[in-house]
Amino acid sequence: MVYPAYGSTTHSPIRPTWKCAGCSEAWPCLTRREQLVPEFLNNPTSMIMLMGAYFIDACEDLPDAPAGVLHAQFIGWARTAVRGMYVNGVRNGHGPSSGMVYTSTARAPLPGGEDYPEQSLY
Repeated sequence: MVYPAYGSTTHSPIRPTWKCAGCSEAWPCLTRREQLVPEFLNNPTSMIMLMGAYFIDACEDLPDAPAGVLHAQFIGWARTAVRGMYVNGVRNGHGPSSGMVYTSTARAPLPGGEDYPEQSLY
């Protein structure tokens, strides 16, 4: 399936290997991930859904790849990124116009003061 390209980037996937056309890393590469977060800041659910669709395509293209690895590659990082978009229920001003830099360590606390289990963003 072909999905619309979001933003202008050379960091797009090469199928069926799912390598980045811009840097040859596994797609989405670090650069593309850093581009996607501000692009979907106003609708992070859409980013998760889009990455889920790519995950399904990658599972079909790479039938021998472990599903857990592909899940982390396409969905795991995005879920962590969405958590970082909000701090205490308030949007964290990510993106070029905010002057803030996206980091993987910003997380909204869980109820009761618990923290999320450690999870690498990338």
